[in-house]
Amino acid sequence: MERLIKRVRFALRFVAIGAIPLLLTASRTSLAQQASDEKIITMPDRALPSGYALGVLEFDEERQVVTFGAFSPALGSFAAIWNVRTNRAKRLLTAGKVHEIFASPSGKYTAITTGSKSTDGESYGELFVFDQNGDEIVRLRHPQNWNFNTIYWTTDETKLLYWRDAPGHEEEGGGEEFSAIGVLDLRTRGESWFPLRSLATAFSLNRVTGLIFTTAGYREQGRIASYSIAGAFLGERPEMGGILFSPQGHYYVPWTHEAGEEWAVFDARTNKPLLRFNDRNTTEYTYGPSWNPADDDYFLASFGERTDGPLQVYRVSERRVVQKLDHGNHVAGVGWSKHGRYLIRPLYGSDRGQIEVVALRR
Repeated sequence: MERLIKRVRFALRFVAIGAIPLLLTASRTSLAQQASDEKIITMPDRALPSGYALGVLEFDEERQVVTFGAFSPALGSFAAIWNVRTNRAKRLLTAGKVHEIFASPSGKYTAITTGSKSTDGESYGELFVFDQNGDEIVRLRHPQNWNFNTIYWTTDETKLLYWRDAPGHEEEGGGEEFSAIGVLDLRTRGESWFPLRSLATAFSLNRVTGLIFTTAGYREQGRIASYSIAGAFLGERPEMGGILFSPQGHYYVPWTHEAGEEWAVFDARTNKPLLRFNDRNTTEYTYGPSWNPADDDYFLASFGERTDGPLQVYRVSERRVVQKLDHGNHVAGVGWSKHGRYLIRPLYGSDRGQIEVVALRR
């Protein structure tokens, strides 16, 4: 059987709403307090209207704010924020589909990527940035009408990086390869880009060093190159085993994984593997690894063959699993709260607006 190459994506994803504050009728008990008492949290009906299903979400446990997306085959999608303390929700946007939500490092801003169709049926992607009040700061349509896919915030929260094609280039590989990285500057609201030396299938940002890393296109799978934030080519990095860095930059993992093959967590200083995974009975990891946003020592991975799961939290320094969750048919969307104290997953297909919240075991 032909081996499959699975793209590693961050586990936690977020979806969005519209523009008028709504008074909610939910209990004023904080979500963190509820999490210690009851494992399942149910969204208030007025935050998630009838006919919509809960999509991707994020929980900022310090501000007690949930940013979430909802979708309906008939009604489209929206994104919203729900303040648990004040019991208020605010719709942020509507779109054909809300793809992902990316909070800035301090939580000052939230970026949301969407996909829609114009009146003539043309598909296009958009990137929205909101402040903590839910006010729109930037709205950017993708220059080539692609989806923005994964984006990265710089540490100072002034720039967002995303993949884009160079003008005039016709994409190959079904639109999965790109030849340039776009840069959105929040200070000027301007957008620029720089070309890559070769086609890439993925890129990442090491926030500690400020360096950008890319993996080569499908014809040169696994080839890694490095660039400065200004776009200067810094050379190829054949000694590296991956590009997906932990928040403080101590570790990294591969971006892709070939089914049935060994993969590992690497030390970013030595490029030596620290924690290896080589169980031939587990042919893929479908969601994750997803690094804890506050503590480099923890990451979440999901393993599966015919069914997804289980979900496992690893402590890298101890080379062991410290927490395990059954997949329960709800692997998609699982991830960390903003400050890494909880594991959160929307229970897709369950009763309306249910969220599972589980405290991290250290």
